[in-house]
Amino acid sequence: QKKNRDEYWNNCYELYVNTTKETGEYNIPLSHPNLGKWIRNQRLMQQKMNTQYQSGMTEDDNRKIRILQKAGFVFDVSLHEWMKSYTKLKEENPSNSQSVHDKRLRRWSSAQRKLYRDNKLSQERIQLLDNINFTWDLYGDIYRQNVQQIV
Repeated sequence: QKKNRDEYWNNCYELYVNTTKETGEYNIPLSHPNLGKWIRNQRLMQQKMNTQYQSGMTEDDNRKIRILQKAGFVFDVSLHEWMKSYTKLKEENPSNSQSVHDKRLRRWSSAQRKLYRDNKLSQERIQLLDNINFTWDLYGDIYRQNVQQIV
């Protein structure tokens, strides 16, 4: 039975790697017909490792997690999506998010401002956004720029 489980894991891992190479995307959706269940199980295994239940982890489980980490497996979808948006914003490097052409990225920027105002944005994310001169008070900056143009 262990041999069958290992063979199943290895086959799914190989399919995951091939899929990421074909698509360029490491966050394979849970709706994927052949990988969805396996991906969910890998994320659960990694969550188990980060909790008090890690005593139930085997060395084989730990080895598999290390293999997945090296392959770029997305354990934290939320973090992955946030970093994708952050990287895209950083590449555009606008003076303010009004000049961002991507509507989705403008919405994401607005959401970050709201989280910041509501004190729900982590210090780590605030620091990352500060590092790219993210405009926290978009309308205040626009007002100041207009006043400077008048003066």
